[in-house]
Amino acid sequence: MGTSDLKLNAIDNLEQDFACAASNQYFFDCLYYEFFNKSLCDFHGLPRPAKWLGRNPSIVAVIKYTSLFLSYAWAYVLFYCHLFYKVVTSLYVKRKSEKNVLLHGVVFLAVCEHSCNTIFNSPVSTKFCTWLLPQNIEVPSKYKCTPGIDFVKAIDVIDFSDIWGVLKKSITIHQLIIDKSGPDMSWQTYSVFDWVVMYAALLKLKPSLILTAEHHDRWAVMADRFSSRMQRLNRECAITIVQHGKEHSSTYENFLGQTREKGLPYKLKNVKKLFVYNDEQREIFLGNIIDANAIADDFEVLNYDRPSLKLTDVDGGVMSILFVGHPFCEQFQMLLCERLCKVLKANVYYKPHPAAKPSPKVFNASWNVIADDYFYPRVNFVISYPSTLVDEYEVHRIKAFVHPLKAELSTSDCYSASLLREIVG
Repeated sequence: MGTSDLKLNAIDNLEQDFACAASNQYFFDCLYYEFFNKSLCDFHGLPRPAKWLGRNPSIVAVIKYTSLFLSYAWAYVLFYCHLFYKVVTSLYVKRKSEKNVLLHGVVFLAVCEHSCNTIFNSPVSTKFCTWLLPQNIEVPSKYKCTPGIDFVKAIDVIDFSDIWGVLKKSITIHQLIIDKSGPDMSWQTYSVFDWVVMYAALLKLKPSLILTAEHHDRWAVMADRFSSRMQRLNRECAITIVQHGKEHSSTYENFLGQTREKGLPYKLKNVKKLFVYNDEQREIFLGNIIDANAIADDFEVLNYDRPSLKLTDVDGGVMSILFVGHPFCEQFQMLLCERLCKVLKANVYYKPHPAAKPSPKVFNASWNVIADDYFYPRVNFVISYPSTLVDEYEVHRIKAFVHPLKAELSTSDCYSASLLREIVG
């Protein structure tokens, strides 16, 4: 692979690039805390509350009362232990790697399996494209033998010497965030090493186009800031986004309702092409995710049809119901399931959210938990929060009952009675 004339150590203001990326994640963390009627300050900035705040209240209480200690421990001790582990594993992986990296003009940020599925099934061509993976993400097995897909881990793209540059940049970013915002904000550096490795890999690959299925997270912002830097150097680097999941206008209304007058802290400035589900989603993207100044004559928005779900027939003879789950509403859905099963003879399935693991309680409820991400049962009815799957099942003329993501437990009796009237007739 040719050597890039841009070195990571020569990149200035990378700290600001990461701060922009972390700011969006931080504000979504604030939103999730508010969703649970909690304060981020009470938990001293512990990140990704969507994954743990709805769990056992006793565990959450312990986390709350130890969060100040954990915050300082992370800022001044645990971060460096984490970084040491990252460096050691990177050196080990690098020593064993014999990957030959092909230089393509297009790079796809394959940061999770869901993103891979989205891009692969979209109108965007992946021929002559490098699929770039973070170190902790494995190549989805279904694509390993697919002709024309060139997968590469970011750590395989950079040199041994670059790892030390990544280490120094990671420490600098962490320390600057502490100096500017205090230990609570330093939690956002949990991903800084992988983020800088991906950035360094982009410097090596020098893409003229970056594909992503991320909307506004740290990977989307990384691509946008990288594109800005390349354009300042008179190098072409555009971004194409393919929508991977349904956006809700209420999310951004909540941002504005919490005295965040401008909404999302960082909006994308270098997107040239955007693939969305429909006109409603187009308006949400243009109004809340894409910077207004980026919408120029060469900006293109296209609606695309998602591939139809491949439904699998399940045992007939009795009614079948699918719950589309999310940790935010699993307690509510368990109550619904319990009440419905007392009246109905039905096969009930529960499909967990692909990016948010369910709590252990879900596996003890009276439904069949679907472990296969690609298994979609053909059922009589779907019960769900406002999910993309609702629209996809309705394409198959399967009726869906939608409840709020944050459904109050006290309304479960009324809602189950309404469901029974609809189902039984």
